[in-house]
Amino acid sequence: MDALLARMVDYFWFSFTLGLALRGLLPPEAVEVLMRPGMEQLLFNSVTLLLFAPLEAWFLSQRGTTPGKALLRIRVRSLDGSLPTYQQALMRSVQVWLKGMGLCLVPVVALIAMAWWRIRLLQKGFTSWDESCHTRVEHGQPEPGAWWCWRVWSPSFWCWVCSPF
Repeated sequence: MDALLARMVDYFWFSFTLGLALRGLLPPEAVEVLMRPGMEQLLFNSVTLLLFAPLEAWFLSQRGTTPGKALLRIRVRSLDGSLPTYQQALMRSVQVWLKGMGLCLVPVVALIAMAWWRIRLLQKGFTSWDESCHTRVEHGQPEPGAWWCWRVWSPSFWCWVCSPF
């Protein structure tokens, strides 16, 4: 369950930032169309997901975690304990969205997919995407007060993103 919450935190930060960027780059009429409920929102969500997977893969290949996962002390590693390669991390991210979250385009499908893979994770101890990408997930003790950070937009996120590697 922690991994899902971490993913939602990451997705919220990313979609919020993307929305702000689009508001600054596109004419107001185009932004209004993209943010309208219905098919336009589906288009925005699809574009967001397509852009999110490579960014998540970059974070995983560089740090082994994402900002949301870091709050909960979740790390993704290759089976040998090293950071996953970008290719491993990208394949994993794409498979999580395709399989684990049913693309998140239709809420009912997403809920069914998440429930199915949660049951499989509890039964087998690993997911098919970690198995096929030769990765594993490590859990630590979450940051104290991490729940509060989920509710507040934090400028420290940008410091973490921009910090030297």
